[in-house]
Amino acid sequence: MRKNLFQFIHVMVTLSLAVYVFVLSPKEKKAYIDNQRLFDRFAGKAILQEKLETLARSQRSQLDSVAALATGTNAATYESVHQQMSENFAINYQQVSTRYTADIWKELNKLISEYGKQNGYDFIFGATGDGSLMYANEVKDLTEEVINYVNERHAKN
Repeated sequence: MRKNLFQFIHVMVTLSLAVYVFVLSPKEKKAYIDNQRLFDRFAGKAILQEKLETLARSQRSQLDSVAALATGTNAATYESVHQQMSENFAINYQQVSTRYTADIWKELNKLISEYGKQNGYDFIFGATGDGSLMYANEVKDLTEEVINYVNERHAKN
């Protein structure tokens, strides 16, 4: 008798859990994005890439002009100027490239957020291996609670 009662309770608990998981539990719509593929194929990247190429052509033209002057008695002076300009251009190019990359991600993040909202996603994860989150429904945002928690913990220590 006890064995039958135990089996009945076991079946009922299992059935109740199954009903909850498959019927009553809230379903979250989730997806992921391959960040690198998205970045590489984003149309806005091509526009900024062309701006970078224009900058590089301009810098090469200026360097070529200085190099052409590096003859005769002033060769050492122009070579020094050429070297300094080359280093400055490389630094400038890297800074502009970094700024353009940041601008692209800013635009992508905005667009992904819009996409997530329009298509009813709760989460859109970015597949980069670093755990980044591309979009999350604000209802699921625990940021303020976590900020309060870590600040309280930090204050206690």
